[in-house]
Amino acid sequence: MKFDRHDGRATMIAPPCFYCKHLTNTGTQDLKGWTCPAYPREIPKPILTRQVQHLTVLSGQDGEDIYESKVISCDDGLYTITFDGNWIPVLPKKEQ
Repeated sequence: MKFDRHDGRATMIAPPCFYCKHLTNTGTQDLKGWTCPAYPREIPKPILTRQVQHLTVLSGQDGEDIYESKVISCDDGLYTITFDGNWIPVLPKKEQ
């Protein structure tokens, strides 16, 4: 699936976990049933609504997984997305 990164709905509607490479289950629109290795029973709503950032290991989580963006394919290239919803271009190896 390709995203239009210029469409603000791509990061403003979806919870940050939607873009995380550790997500194991997308739950419902009312944010129930979202899971990952850190929260195998259910990701807490404050993380899903960006009230709490999951950039460090949090008390009560399982293991040490934290938010890590998947690489997202867009018409104009590859990107990762920060927890806050900012698009970061992925540079080809020869440009790094």
